[in-house]
Amino acid sequence: MIKFAEQKVDDFYKKPLEISPERISESDLENLPPLLQKYLRKIGISGMNEIKRVRLKQKGEFKLNPDSKWKSFTAEQYINTENMSFLWYAKIKMIPLINFHVIDEFVNRRGGLNAKLFNLITVVDESGLKLDEGEFLRFLGEMTWYPSFFLYEKIKWKTKNEKTLEINLVQKDLEISGNLIFNESGFIEEFSTKRYYTDKDEITLEDWHGYWYDYEKFDGILIPTRFKVCWNLETQEYCYIRAKITDLEFNNPNIY
Repeated sequence: MIKFAEQKVDDFYKKPLEISPERISESDLENLPPLLQKYLRKIGISGMNEIKRVRLKQKGEFKLNPDSKWKSFTAEQYINTENMSFLWYAKIKMIPLINFHVIDEFVNRRGGLNAKLFNLITVVDESGLKLDEGEFLRFLGEMTWYPSFFLYEKIKWKTKNEKTLEINLVQKDLEISGNLIFNESGFIEEFSTKRYYTDKDEITLEDWHGYWYDYEKFDGILIPTRFKVCWNLETQEYCYIRAKITDLEFNNPNIY
């Protein structure tokens, strides 16, 4: 990881735990919607410790725009659920010996997206209120990787049908919502919401979907290891990332 990204991770991730992780009991699930109770029992959350930190590695393919070719990438991601922050650092291989270095983050309620060529030339540098909301939505959509956060008392739930839950969360000046969609086996297979999409100088509100597959056990908890994320634009579906988690650890406050 480049030094600039390491410094950012140091600031929000490597802090001592504010509260020691407590063990999750069956009684902690009682006030949740039945769909979610069933899911959390299936993945084995009861009897496990709360998840305060997550670090993970990914490899897969990334598509820089709807018309580009898939490019291979590797990434590290660090999540602090106590302050609802994350940082994703990726190296996207453009051609041999030439990489994009990308930092996608939500820290201190502020989103950021920065991409550099050769780690020197800035190609993308985005921030602002719409990105704050978008990165907070990413944090919400990736909760299957830190599922004890489903127990967070400030989350509001609404059952829409036998397979769909609406989720709402407020963090000071940011309010977001989306839908969790469950499959026939009771596992979460999709998160969908509206998110701001940037196309050159135009920003529009579009449908955004994350899809989750291939649950495997990490530290005794079933976590989806394969995923893809797509924009459902007016003219086409634009899937821009498809990848697999290659490593994941809970409550380890150190950097890889």
